[in-house]
Amino acid sequence: MKITLFAVRHENKVYEFREPIGIEISKGNGLWCLEYQHLECFEFDRSRNELITCFADSVNFLWMTYAICEDSKLDKGARGLKQKLLKLITVREMV
Repeated sequence: MKITLFAVRHENKVYEFREPIGIEISKGNGLWCLEYQHLECFEFDRSRNELITCFADSVNFLWMTYAICEDSKLDKGARGLKQKLLKLITVREMV
C-alpha cells in the first residue's frame, strides 16, 4: 500500500517535505517493510507504527550526516544526496 507523508518528527525536530512524499508499505513474514526509493530508504519492523519511527530516524540521520555537512567533506555522491535532501525537506525545531 502507498501512503502519503507530509512530515516526520524526530525528537524536537519536524522534517517537513516541501511536497508530500509517497512511501510504499507492505507486510510479509511477520515484518512490516517501508520503502522510499528517492532516498534509498528501506526499513523493517514488527510494528507499523514503529516503522514510521524508524523512517523518521533515518531522515534525521541523513539530514545530520549530509544536509548540514560542509561540501568539502563530502564526495560527489554524498553531495548529490545532500542536494536531494535540501530540495526535499525543511526542518523546524519545536520548543
